[in-house]
Amino acid sequence: MLREGVYTEQNGGALQRLWAAEVDADPSAALDEPWLQVYQAAGRKALAGYLGTKHEQDYDELSAILAAFKSGQKSLWLKRMGRTEDARWYDEVDFSEISVLVIEWTHGNSDLLRGVDIPVLLNSTPEETRAHRRARGRDGKTDSAFTTMVLEIEQKELDSCAHKAKMIVSKSGELLSYEEYRALMDAQGV
Repeated sequence: MLREGVYTEQNGGALQRLWAAEVDADPSAALDEPWLQVYQAAGRKALAGYLGTKHEQDYDELSAILAAFKSGQKSLWLKRMGRTEDARWYDEVDFSEISVLVIEWTHGNSDLLRGVDIPVLLNSTPEETRAHRRARGRDGKTDSAFTTMVLEIEQKELDSCAHKAKMIVSKSGELLSYEEYRALMDAQGV
């Protein structure tokens, strides 16, 4: 906002109120406020440069876990995360009787992840993802403008990697070709 010359004391105060109400990412709030449009565009750009990158995910750690599993290591230390910033720990997990490892993860088809033998895309639209999050109580802000922005950015990432998937599975469990996937997504406006 400073660089674009739209920051003022009044706009700064308004932004603090929007933060407190957790509506600063809501596009409708910016319809009549050019300064907020600048803020939201910069925020979206920054978030798109973060989500799915090595800054958000430790691809090296996950790639090392995959390599250890493939080499036959009998137990692996896996990171666990709770719902608060400080709720993080590792558990040692017994893999001695496991011969197939399935990783369900938004960025599992990323070029930054090494060791995936069969990349699979579990297809859903952002709205289907939001409904699933809501149904399982994923977080308390499932319908927020910020979550909407995250889901839209992640959908673009998923879509950009879809051509690499060896299997694409629809929400209903149907196997799709890449062409069928594209037609389905185009029909849904995604």
